[in-house]
Amino acid sequence: MCMNRFSWAGLLLVTCLGIYVSCNKSDNSSKDCTASPASAKAPSDGLASYYVNSTDPLAKTSSIVYQGANGAVTLPGAILPWTASVFVKTGSTISISVVGVSSGKITAGYSFNNGTDSVSNYASCSK
Repeated sequence: MCMNRFSWAGLLLVTCLGIYVSCNKSDNSSKDCTASPASAKAPSDGLASYYVNSTDPLAKTSSIVYQGANGAVTLPGAILPWTASVFVKTGSTISISVVGVSSGKITAGYSFNNGTDSVSNYASCSK
């Protein structure tokens, strides 16, 4: 009879421990992520600087699409952090979009500054 009490107490302890561990697991899984800040028009001729970075050192990109000097440029699987600068003419579209997988945050953005005019924007996605 004494052994039976210990068996039930042990079973109860193991069950409670299992519930505690499963409820306290943190979700470290990665998720698909798309970050696309609103585009802008270049207020004058100048340099547009684009960037993509992540808080997750293991983040991966499926694609980065940005507006280059001669139209859209698509980069499959770029390594983060990533940057590029492009000369743009007045009225040209400045835009960037990234699709990736991360367990943290991915940020894509751009800035334009020629000393007189400036435009910047960014967007992030996270789990």
